[in-house]
Amino acid sequence: MTILERQISILNEYHVNPIKVVIGKEGTCWDKTIIEQIREIHNDLVINDDNLNTGPAYSCKLAMNSMEHEHTLIIDGDVVFEPTVIFELSGKDYASCYLELAEQIPIVSKRFLDDDSDFKIIKGFTEQIAKWVELCKAFNK
Repeated sequence: MTILERQISILNEYHVNPIKVVIGKEGTCWDKTIIEQIREIHNDLVINDDNLNTGPAYSCKLAMNSMEHEHTLIIDGDVVFEPTVIFELSGKDYASCYLELAEQIPIVSKRFLDDDSDFKIIKGFTEQIAKWVELCKAFNK
């Protein structure tokens, strides 16, 4: 099972939908074969045709523009996380939040932006991943 397949399986388990997969089109890792392999995993793709010049933030904007839902969960494509993370994030009613993991420190902190634009740590838990990762929940208005 690929990381993408695992992510989609977890999202389906927690009834998160619709699911959009955002990919680039330019660069050595993107060719028709790879794009078709991704489409076989999940066929609702948003493709950034100019990803080398615009980067991941623009890819995120393209995805947000393609959706009508107000609440959006943004997950980096190469992030491995415990399924309960989706449950934890989906149950919070904060304007935005992210999940981070400091390199070589196996503690995950969930911080939420409160009304005063101050980040507050809500809960920490141990995770067996030794790289920085990010999950975001946004409100698409």
